[in-house]
Amino acid sequence: MVSRVLGMGLRAFQLLCAVIVTAMAGNNIARATNGTHSIINYTLFVGVWWLFTLLYFLPTAFIDKFAIPLVDMVMDGLSVLFGFCAAVALPAYLGAHSCSNRNYTLHNGVTNSSPGLEQNCRQAQTATAFLWFGWAAFVATLVLSAMAGKGGAVRGGIRRGGPSMSQV
Repeated sequence: MVSRVLGMGLRAFQLLCAVIVTAMAGNNIARATNGTHSIINYTLFVGVWWLFTLLYFLPTAFIDKFAIPLVDMVMDGLSVLFGFCAAVALPAYLGAHSCSNRNYTLHNGVTNSSPGLEQNCRQAQTATAFLWFGWAAFVATLVLSAMAGKGGAVRGGIRRGGPSMSQV
């Protein structure tokens, strides 16, 4: 019961993170006048991937019979992998500088795609934060999926308890 409520809460939080990441990256792309850096495009891909996987995960959080443990683990695993790559690469390209520093934002490939340099920088920083939050939530659900997937397979060959009456 606790793991089911925890799983539903994590899925709802993942949805929030996915929407924010998609919105921040999508707005950066929509406002671009000079094209966008490939890492912004990849960040948008990760946000859309998370939304796509949640189309499967949200119904299965409420109705257990639709869940397939192997599919859960694979989709959570890919979400963890894609999210980690974006959460590491975006700040690596962005650098750790102040968004108020015009010289920095003007010469940074991630932030100089449109006239709103400071807004681009802040949106990229917001996307980075929610990529990490979403990644942590997907790691937690991957662990829950792995525990649920192993639950039925581990007990198969081990007999528990004492002998039955036919063995006495």
